[in-house]
Amino acid sequence: MLLTLFVLAIQDPVTPSVDKEAVLSRRAKGSSTVTCDSPWHPKMALQLAPGGRLKLRAEELAALLPPEPPVKPGTSWTVKGEKLMALATALTDFPWKIDDGKNDAWVQWQGDTPLNRVVSADGELKVTLEKTAKGLSLAVAGTLTVTDAGHLGSRYGPNDWKTAATHKISARLSLTAAARIDGFELKDDVDLEGSFSNGAQFVEAFTQKSTFETVEPRALTAERENAARALVARLGDDSFDAREKATKALIDMGDEIVPLLTAVRSDSTDAEVKARLDAILKALD
Repeated sequence: MLLTLFVLAIQDPVTPSVDKEAVLSRRAKGSSTVTCDSPWHPKMALQLAPGGRLKLRAEELAALLPPEPPVKPGTSWTVKGEKLMALATALTDFPWKIDDGKNDAWVQWQGDTPLNRVVSADGELKVTLEKTAKGLSLAVAGTLTVTDAGHLGSRYGPNDWKTAATHKISARLSLTAAARIDGFELKDDVDLEGSFSNGAQFVEAFTQKSTFETVEPRALTAERENAARALVARLGDDSFDAREKATKALIDMGDEIVPLLTAVRSDSTDAEVKARLDAILKALD
């Protein structure tokens, strides 16, 4: 009888949502290769690895919600065009780092201080509310085409860039019992063609092929969760020394506590606690 009621309940229409201050992040694994053969970078092939976490904020996540809620499991909808801009920018800005020993080449290639940047996106993603063994989730699949242009400072070679990238995306957003997005998995295969230029006489073409996927966070045991919560409580201690020690101890616990700290930050009303949690999350990034 109880099983029947559960099955009927999970088939009821729901209204997926996301917290307006949500910032979800995941570690990622993958690789990227930048190739170029120009007077400034002859026969270059840079091998890159993920240089940070993939972060999805409320704006990116909200674009994937159903346009006409509530919806039942099995319902699908599409997200197109300008609604994908925030997600397209987040994927375009995913950080990469160079292999050890070749950092100078990467610095020369990247430059710094981007100016006059213009990003546009097109494509279509299909989103489906699905019932899995873990509960309800949003399955996402489709292709994005992203163009990106602007000007870089301190770059060896031409400084104005323009790229066109195709992102083949598959993702799953987990939902709480209240149908709120609380986590995600994502894989992205990217084919990019681009050029740097300073007028028609100075043009440098290049390609970049990348693939990355998020890594499931390590499970946080009840003992370590309790320890982390006790340290978080000390972030608001009257003693500066106690707050500093708690901050360092939380950083030392590693990125398995990131989901917990992200949730705690959303609920906190203490300005210093929030500031310290931001610093901890940045250190664990």
